[in-house]
Amino acid sequence: MSGTEFRFGRHLLDGETGALRRDGVLMPLQTQPARLLTLLVERAGSIVTREEIRAHLWGDTVVAYDQGINYCIRQIRIALADDAALVQTIPRRGYRISRSAVQPMGAAAVAPERAGGAGTPVERSVRALPPRRWLAR
Repeated sequence: MSGTEFRFGRHLLDGETGALRRDGVLMPLQTQPARLLTLLVERAGSIVTREEIRAHLWGDTVVAYDQGINYCIRQIRIALADDAALVQTIPRRGYRISRSAVQPMGAAAVAPERAGGAGTPVERSVRALPPRRWLAR
């Protein structure tokens, strides 16, 4: 698992531990569904085939992995609740999470200017804004 966090929808996934939080509340997710969700989020925008999922979750172990994958996807969608549609089924191929839905956070996230570009006009204008200071009354 990676050493970063990913934000998508109302959720934050810790790529190191597999802990999933919705609006700051820890959501129960078993180990294999958490590993699968991390794989999907790390590869956001790409189709992750059922064979890749099988190899990632079970390696060379012989199991009825079709049922196992279906169970993991079902558990992920239950944990995501309103955001369950983020996990797209690609018939007869695998699963995908939209790249635009996932925002890497933390050490492994690369800022647009370090990635080789200045970012979009919106990103540049947002970065140019001064930090907000809120006053309590």
